Amino acid sequence: MIEVTIRLNGSGVISGIRAVGHSGAAAKGQNIVCASASVLFRTLGRTLEGKEGIVIEGSADSRGEFFLEVISCSNTLHGWLEGVTSCILTGLRDLETENPDELSVSIKV
Repeated sequence: MIEVTIRLNGSGVISGIRAVGHSGAAAKGQNIVCASASVLFRTLGRTLEGKEGIVIEGSADSRGEFFLEVISCSNTLHGWLEGVTSCILTGLRDLETENPDELSVSIKV
């Protein structure tokens, strides 16, 4: 089971995300749910790290682990970060709906 915890700030914008675990539905390297979640996490990290005005910390030190925290975001990028938040939430919720035994998403405000 991949367990994802997303923290949102008071405005509903992502302030952090942590994912641990693996989906056990297929052999290592052949699991579509793990691959899909990994693509979403990597895209989120690379999108945020490349954006001037946003400071993040994060790691993916080993397989089955991902952590990212938004340290700061300029006021001018708040709307942009709302869009990024919506995209990651939509993607992960869709994966969870379609694969409830393989991925769990919890939101903390």
